[in-house]
Amino acid sequence: MSHRCDQPSSRSEYGPGPSLINKRRVMSDLSALPEYPRFIPLEREHRALLRTALEALQPEISEFTFSYQWLWRPYTHCRLARFRGAIILLNNLPSGEESYMLPPVISGPEEAGMVLSAVLKEVKSTASNGFARVPQVLAEPLAKQGEFLAKEERGRADYVYRGEDIRQLPGGHFHRKRNHIQQFWKAFPEAEYREMNPSLAGECAAFCRSWLEGHSRRDLGGLQREVERAAAMLSDYQWLGLRGGALLAGGRIAAFALGEPLNRDTFVVRVEKADTSFPGAYSVINQEFARHGAGGFKWINREQDLDLPGLRRAKQSYYPHHLVRKYRVFPALPPHRLFLHPAGEEACQP
Repeated sequence: MSHRCDQPSSRSEYGPGPSLINKRRVMSDLSALPEYPRFIPLEREHRALLRTALEALQPEISEFTFSYQWLWRPYTHCRLARFRGAIILLNNLPSGEESYMLPPVISGPEEAGMVLSAVLKEVKSTASNGFARVPQVLAEPLAKQGEFLAKEERGRADYVYRGEDIRQLPGGHFHRKRNHIQQFWKAFPEAEYREMNPSLAGECAAFCRSWLEGHSRRDLGGLQREVERAAAMLSDYQWLGLRGGALLAGGRIAAFALGEPLNRDTFVVRVEKADTSFPGAYSVINQEFARHGAGGFKWINREQDLDLPGLRRAKQSYYPHHLVRKYRVFPALPPHRLFLHPAGEEACQP
């Protein structure tokens, strides 16, 4: 099988439009939000609104679920507003880091493009650096207008795999993965995969803390945040609508994974951790979770590589079908008028 990184042609990256019922429900609930450029913090009571709006949107980018925005809000300080029938999410990052808005949550790329364009013309009203995580279907037409610039965020591109490739590992290029899995089951024949439950979630949270303590780079802030968010997912996985499973061997947690549906066809894996003292555990939990947690989904989104070479190699080793490419989009005006980071001055042709 060839390694392709093109977008699937059968479906828009911004997804099909919402049903009429969902659209009416979203429009009704939007009145509770302030009008842009005034934002309010994301709260628990916004779960139903955001879930309904995102279900109608059927997004492709991995950041577009309520659980993702909720779990990372201690760091992103996520806030929201309404504008012309759309929900605008602002990641209001701490001092010294860039703040940005996410693509408008509204049905269809044409509507989203119009809202995005209108907001960008008013972006000087907020301490935002324009929009980030903008899918190519929105970024490309805006960049061609000449009023806006688009810069690809390569480290934020989502890796998307055929579900059956991860479940079956067919062909010669997956030979090493199959060997790792066979070696694991040979070494630990009593091992078993279990669906997540509250008791098991508590064990996985303790495993996370132990995993961090034993990590050679445990002092890295990013790694600590990752483990904190994994523990938060486990604590609230039912309320957040996450699915999970764990691999147990010798009475211990060997690995676990959590994820959720992103759209009707795609399942996104949110966290995956394994104890390397169980050789092959990562390969096994990857396959087992694809079979059980993501069973029936055509695509499996395994999020980004964050420009980390080791993570990029690991994701490429499973031969992604395509990448969901994302862009920063901002007005083509002098940076000092728009609070822009200097890195955002250069345009990128998609």
